[in-house]
Amino acid sequence: MMALAGIDFIDNRVTGEAYQEVKKTAPLGQMPILTLPNGTVMTQCRAISRYLAKLATVDGKLMYPEDPMEAYFCDEIMDATMDVQRNMAKTFTMKGDEMVNARANLFNPDGGLCWEITTKLQTRIVAHGKKFTTSDSLNVGDIIFFTWMNSMRSGFLDHIPSTFLEAFPDLLARVDLIASHPQVAAYYQTHKENKMYDCFQAK
Repeated sequence: MMALAGIDFIDNRVTGEAYQEVKKTAPLGQMPILTLPNGTVMTQCRAISRYLAKLATVDGKLMYPEDPMEAYFCDEIMDATMDVQRNMAKTFTMKGDEMVNARANLFNPDGGLCWEITTKLQTRIVAHGKKFTTSDSLNVGDIIFFTWMNSMRSGFLDHIPSTFLEAFPDLLARVDLIASHPQVAAYYQTHKENKMYDCFQAK
């Protein structure tokens, strides 16, 4: 979102060991954290993303819609996407084979924790009948949707099938469309050396 807003920033990524120290001083004990030049510390990824979206104009439109109903649909997609994340997050406390089996079954059509909400998310997006998830122009909801769906299949999270999106062709089509947007594609070109970002790259 900062790249789309044209904001210069320092991308400080920490190791797991360093994260334990960050937690001690983080306002809510977690990441991400955005520190503004005036010292203001911001937390919560979606809140930060919405803030930045109000500063970012892409293709002549703000990334966070000004129309209340359009903003609602944008927020709905972000929240529904994070419902998928929350179901996956239930596996973080598991160990060994229990976690392997749970992760492998997240997108099992027969009761997978993520299958039902992802199916409904696809139905909802298709019902909008728009080019992207809720609009014919790129917005912050698209970015949250795009980054999370790709994170799920990137290999960053072990034991989740990298092919899961193939079962949701309308979602996959929009992920590919977002990846091909010139400004999104330009950002991920700068991350080509990291194999985790292969699925983020425009085809």
